[in-house]
Formats: sequence, structure tokens, C-alpha cells
Amino acid sequence: SLSSTFSLSHSVAPLPEQVDASLTHPLFLSFSLASLSPTRSKNDLLSVNFDVELSDCMQEVKYLHNMEMGIPDKAASIYDEKETFRMYSSNLQLVVGQYNTIMRTLLAVERPLVEHRIDNIDRVLGPGLEDVTWRSDHVLDFINEARVVVRDLYGRMNFVKGNVKSME
Repeated sequence: SLSSTFSLSHSVAPLPEQVDASLTHPLFLSFSLASLSPTRSKNDLLSVNFDVELSDCMQEVKYLHNMEMGIPDKAASIYDEKETFRMYSSNLQLVVGQYNTIMRTLLAVERPLVEHRIDNIDRVLGPGLEDVTWRSDHVLDFINEARVVVRDLYGRMNFVKGNVKSME
């Protein structure tokens, strides 16, 4: 019906500006399980800072497209990048999952042995908490470097912890 056509098309129109602005936010958020302190500590975990409204917008544009309805240019432009954002997000989710596993399972006696690697990881991931955004020119380079350094320590720790378990 005409009223449902208007409401769907109307609801997506104001959203792209909000969504587009969210693409200038850093890739990661930091949080602590121990407290809600705004300062980052060495035991903080990470989450991917991907705006839910961006996913909602792309889903709505997909529906509008399938129903052959008019799509605002800005929404269509963002939708055209859906595969890029999906790839970025899935790779960052992998990085965050491995990083958080490292931080949650690292024993106090192990920390001194890998402190230099954790410092390197924090150095590499740091810009993702402040400067690197979904729109940054070098976001793919950042993601690739983050995957390499986190995967390296994650793999080493799994190998060592597996050996310890096999000796028990």
C-alpha cells in the first residue's frame, strides 16, 4: 500500500547521516570486566565498534531494493559498501575474539614471558581505539597487521597451553 511504501522509504531517509557519522568512530571499544573505569588498563577487553543502526540501515535498504522502491542516494551509497563493512567487521571480530581470549586466559606467571608481545599488540591495536575508523584510508592495512600480531600470540599460547594439558 501507499502508506507502507511511504513509511519504509521515509524511515530510511534521515538515518544515513547518523550512520555515516558512525563510520567516523574508532573501530574498537575498550571495556573492563572489573569496573566501568574510563581509563584503559592492561586487562581490558575489546569489542568491535560497529553501529547497530548501520546494520539496520543496510537491511532496510535491502528490503526497499527487493520491493523495487526508491532508495535515498546516501543510503544506497552505504549499502553499496555492505560487503566491505561485512569483511572489515568479521575480521575485526576475529581479532577481538582472539585478543579477549588471550587476556582472559593469561595467567599471572605467563604474563612476564609474553609481556613484550602484549605490548606490541597494544601498540598495534591502540590506533583502533582512537584514530582508525571505518572510513580511514588505511583501515585494511590496520586490520591485516592486527590479525597478524594477535594471531601470532594466540597461536603460541594455544600451543603452549595444549602442551601443558597433555603433560597433566
